[in-house]
Amino acid sequence: MAKRNKNLITAASDASRTDYLRKQLDELDADIEEARGAGSWQAVASLRRQALLTRDSLDTTLASTAPAMDPTVDLSDEQIVEELCALVPVLPELALERIEAVIRAHRSGKPALSLVGGAG
Repeated sequence: MAKRNKNLITAASDASRTDYLRKQLDELDADIEEARGAGSWQAVASLRRQALLTRDSLDTTLASTAPAMDPTVDLSDEQIVEELCALVPVLPELALERIEAVIRAHRSGKPALSLVGGAG
């Protein structure tokens, strides 16, 4: 019984953490736009770093709570492209920028740089 309660508490805290991180990302996106409108480029850069770290935390939380993907499900290249194209209109600006950076790096043959935690 104690193990079941612990699992329920963990699931509830993961869900609330996920909701919190999603809300924080939305607020950061709004703050970035506000700072951009005010011409505060230092604030924009700082908020983007914070948003990337928050996104990484959200991704980690989602990965730890999501069921493992079934490796037997094979998608064709066309199906993958269709899925990606359907996602692009709903992705936040920061996610689009990350994807664009990976594509540019792939085309240039250079590794993509990623932000690693810490002050910068």
